[in-house]
Amino acid sequence: MGRTGGGVFNTTTRSGSNAWHGSLLGQTRPQWAQSRLYFDQRACDAAQAAGEECSPKPDTHYRLFGGSLGGPVRRDRTFFWASFEGYRSTTARNTVLTLPTELERGGDFSQSGVTIYDPLTTRPDGQGGYVRDLFPGNVIPGDRLDPVALNMLPFLPLPLSGNSRSAVAEIEDEALQATFKVDHRFSSKYLASLTYAWYDSTEPEARYYGGEPGSNPGDPGGGALYRRVHVLALNNTIVPSSDTVLSLRYGFTSFADDELPVPFDPATLGFAPDFIAAIPYDKFPSVGIAGFAGLGARSLQDTTYYSHNANVSVSKLLGRHNVKAGADYRRIGMKLFAGGSSSGSFDFNRNFTRGPDPLAETTSGSSFASFLLGFPDSGSITVATHNQFFIDYVAGFVHDDFRVSRSLTLNLGLRYEFEAGLKESDDRFTVGFDRGRAWPFSVPGVELRGGLMYAGIDGYQQHQGDPSRAKLAPRLGFVWSPSSHTVVRGGYGRFWAPIQYAYPTEGRLGTRGFTAQTFLVSSLDGGLTPCPGCSLTDPFPGGVQQPTGSAGGIMTDAGSGLSFVDQFRKSPYVDQFSIDVQRELPNGMLASVGYLGSRSRRLSIGGSESGLFNFNQLDRAHLSLGNALLDLVPNPFYGDPRFGPLSLSETVPRSQLLLPYPQFAGVYGNQVSEGRAAYDALAVRVERRIQDGWGFTANYTLSRASDNLYNEGNFYSTTGGAPLDYGNIEAEYARSLADTPHRLNLVASAELPFGRGKRWLSDPGVWRALFGGWTASVASFWRSGFPVAVVQESANSGLGSIQRPNVTGVDPATPGSTEDRLDHWMNPAAWSAADPFTLGNAPRTDTRVRTPTHKGTDVALQKTEPLHRGATLTIRAELINAFNQPLLLGPGNVYGRSDFGRITGVGGFPRMLQVTARLAF
Repeated sequence: MGRTGGGVFNTTTRSGSNAWHGSLLGQTRPQWAQSRLYFDQRACDAAQAAGEECSPKPDTHYRLFGGSLGGPVRRDRTFFWASFEGYRSTTARNTVLTLPTELERGGDFSQSGVTIYDPLTTRPDGQGGYVRDLFPGNVIPGDRLDPVALNMLPFLPLPLSGNSRSAVAEIEDEALQATFKVDHRFSSKYLASLTYAWYDSTEPEARYYGGEPGSNPGDPGGGALYRRVHVLALNNTIVPSSDTVLSLRYGFTSFADDELPVPFDPATLGFAPDFIAAIPYDKFPSVGIAGFAGLGARSLQDTTYYSHNANVSVSKLLGRHNVKAGADYRRIGMKLFAGGSSSGSFDFNRNFTRGPDPLAETTSGSSFASFLLGFPDSGSITVATHNQFFIDYVAGFVHDDFRVSRSLTLNLGLRYEFEAGLKESDDRFTVGFDRGRAWPFSVPGVELRGGLMYAGIDGYQQHQGDPSRAKLAPRLGFVWSPSSHTVVRGGYGRFWAPIQYAYPTEGRLGTRGFTAQTFLVSSLDGGLTPCPGCSLTDPFPGGVQQPTGSAGGIMTDAGSGLSFVDQFRKSPYVDQFSIDVQRELPNGMLASVGYLGSRSRRLSIGGSESGLFNFNQLDRAHLSLGNALLDLVPNPFYGDPRFGPLSLSETVPRSQLLLPYPQFAGVYGNQVSEGRAAYDALAVRVERRIQDGWGFTANYTLSRASDNLYNEGNFYSTTGGAPLDYGNIEAEYARSLADTPHRLNLVASAELPFGRGKRWLSDPGVWRALFGGWTASVASFWRSGFPVAVVQESANSGLGSIQRPNVTGVDPATPGSTEDRLDHWMNPAAWSAADPFTLGNAPRTDTRVRTPTHKGTDVALQKTEPLHRGATLTIRAELINAFNQPLLLGPGNVYGRSDFGRITGVGGFPRMLQVTARLAF
């Protein structure tokens, strides 16, 4: 429950006071004072230059309200405090959608600048490679267009210029929260308090396809997240003696997230009847079209996080020592129903329509053509069950602030923690993947080993991961004052990170068997041709799997892909250290310079959809076979229904039988403890305390952040999503995607020379009341851009992972101003396509070119006017993003796509005026 607007609850109940206190607050952002978002303004300027009218400015609003009241229930004994806060808002977001033209929607790519090839004509070229034929006239015949794809097209908006459409989304959301607190003083040595807090919100996403909410069920921004939170806290403070304080606390939190898509009947799209009958929840299917805007509502998900927390601590003064000790217990849980891709998820790329050599060509083909043909590159459907997960945590600590002398204080502490592995109340999940366990039967020509480990079955543990029982966390620090104007501070601490849940969809929590996920078979020959009989119209001709629990044992998901939480997952930790020198200067100035750093180990990787760790990767040594990896060889699993989709074809690509676990299409691990990170920074700060009516703070940070977290996210820079080689994760170590070397912040405040005791308008009256007592402040920031993570669209390395291009040595940064470079931020000549069955040499993150720098300035005016009987009225006007500077997102990072190097999105706010009034009494 974060802040939703300006300050509301600054007044607190004072146990010794018998007066009533309270406040009322209102805040608004008038629509007339709000600028357009960056790309919306560009589209408007272009329209006006062409003699056309601008589209109307989004009708946005923001209204925050709140209040509080507190006072005595029983004089000098019992006090209460109640508060509430809420908001109603319509905010705007802006992006540039890439959409198919009218001709392309009909299968005509003759004006598109790309050539498309017919995947059904794929054949050997007689020289060890393969070849495809062009579609005549670069047009897909009408009888080849998939009927489901055609029925989906009306839900996809049309472009306004070429393939582009500047789209503005109006996001309507609301929230309300309330807090109630009671303090009771049983005696001079015993004080207790009870706090209850409640929060409720509706949080939709950006609907860029237009229309009223719910009018387009194919809009990926459709539906909403409904959130409700309950918090209860009981605190007891006991003072048995003048030098001892004892605290006893208990807390409970319930945090419910209910994600609901827009209702829709997928049968109206023309899917095969068997598929429609197997869909567990009706909604628009999720459709990803590489390089284009996609379709599909959010996934159905019902999640309730909860926690119980009890702790005790004691603080005692012992001469020059201030000793604290305590213990903590927590139960952290989650009740989950993760519907995932309950009506199907389908992804399309250029692979089936590129040529003439489908393995080597990188500039031909169209993902939208593949969509029209109904040939997905991948897909899945999920049938889920309910789960209840929980973790138990215990800790103890001791800490001593030891004043060695008047100029030196030492801070010494030690914390011990134990966090048991994640459990499920009825053991309805897996606890790992047994790499070496032999199968109960053999198949000629292949070695069958490995399978899922079910909690409590066959002697397997009942918890996930490998929780450490030796989690000691020392804390060391000092404060030394060599002179009255200089202070030196330093410290070191080890901090153990809590166990993180994997994202609770698509079996990420290890619910395979209890959550059944059927994967689409796109090809039976390594992607050369579409699977016979498989299409978007009938995506799962072999049927949709249903949950079977642990009945399948290690044979669960044979012939398909599976995921699990790694049983060797360790507890991650970070070592942090710092030292700084602070010096007091004349005229109220203060300066400091310091170093801070951290080293993180055992970090989890593979916790997101695109970043799962593939344990079933082809050995890199086999890449020398080249195209021979795609040769069709007899399928030893053919006709055996125990091997699911792998049993459908008489032949399989040679590469399938060379996998470590050939009976599985994929073996994907979550939370594999292979991550590490490092951070180093120099921080400089100059401050002038408010004196003579003005003051300021300026700080600058020069930093470097590195890691090997290939699936890390950054809103302002697109992730690469997967490593080149799962067998060499250390090769992924590079600058962090969140690395921003330079940060500068400035905050200044000054009292205007009007009002009581000032140069002008010091006499009482209306003018002093209106214009006196104002304080002006400004807050500015500047930060350098983030690295980019360039990947290659044609993932042809043969390792079943992403592919990266080769670096050519050409400078990837294009010349010109930021605005001039938006459509070509990166020079494609700086990279070249990697050959099939090779690994490109581009780094995971490229620092030769970064995302745009970000800067912004907020300006505010505030005054507090005394009223009758101690009441005060505070008025504050803030100009947020005063110079309307956009926080541009990073460029398209997929080499080979039409949007590579283009910047089409923006974050942050446009310039807006925010006005707040607060009455305190």
